[in-house]
Amino acid sequence: MANIPGIIFFETITPVHMGAGSSLSHIDLPIQRDRTTNFPIFQSSGIKGALRAWAGETEKCAAKDINTIFGPEPQSPEDESRAGALAITDACVLLLSVASEPGVFSFVTCNLALNDFFNKLMSTGLIKEGKNLPEAKETEILVTNSYPGKGKHWLMDLPFDVKTDKDLTKLAELLGRFIFTGQSASALHKRLQQYLVLVHDEVFKDLCIQATEVRNRIRINPDTGVVQEGALWTEEFVPCHTVFYSLTFFSDRYQSLPPEQGYKILSQQIFSNGICQMGGDQTLGHGWVRVNLYLEKYFANQQ
Repeated sequence: MANIPGIIFFETITPVHMGAGSSLSHIDLPIQRDRTTNFPIFQSSGIKGALRAWAGETEKCAAKDINTIFGPEPQSPEDESRAGALAITDACVLLLSVASEPGVFSFVTCNLALNDFFNKLMSTGLIKEGKNLPEAKETEILVTNSYPGKGKHWLMDLPFDVKTDKDLTKLAELLGRFIFTGQSASALHKRLQQYLVLVHDEVFKDLCIQATEVRNRIRINPDTGVVQEGALWTEEFVPCHTVFYSLTFFSDRYQSLPPEQGYKILSQQIFSNGICQMGGDQTLGHGWVRVNLYLEKYFANQQ
């Protein structure tokens, strides 16, 4: 039995809340995070649930294909107690959107996140070898040759010395071709080339905590028109233009839907309009992400 690998990029186009439940911190409803690094993640169970729901809403994908890809619904007439053909890993953060000066915001990453990304791609065979990855000191940031600023660069309220790096320039060009598609691709690709920023691992960890968006929420008493007593809470969101990635594996155990055909259904029917809703607060316009799926042949053409 073979598992055909692929990769999905998720770019947040509105704030996203993939919730971790209650918390003992000052944030009542925090986002999901990796237990070891404290980096934001999207847990795979939430991703599969969102994709399955989205597939049903698009009305382009046949019910039998949805059941084969994601597995039958519990208690459904077609329930055969079997798993779906598609496996998805937790989505890891690759580029964190952080307020900056100059540039309004920058795409921030670190050596740890990049190494993890390329090691996973190599382990699945999507790429044959890794990339030359530079390392930044705690007091500096590395930028591409297209960086338009001079002197200090501020990430939130933190000042950094600026140093250009040719390997980061090549990386920005490569990532931009995969992550940004559609009508906004050109502008965002250009921004990535100008404002891709590599920071020290510890700095990135701090930014993953401090650069998320925290909103105060209230519930209004419909009878009085004022805030209901005790109904005040805080909710954490991943900011817009943050980029995550998941590895996918499509099993060939089901002869009725070969992996190539399954991936074709995913890309042309489920992801046909390029966006999907994930996480909570759908009626508030939150959780919209742009989705791009790639297989090995695409990476082979771009390396």
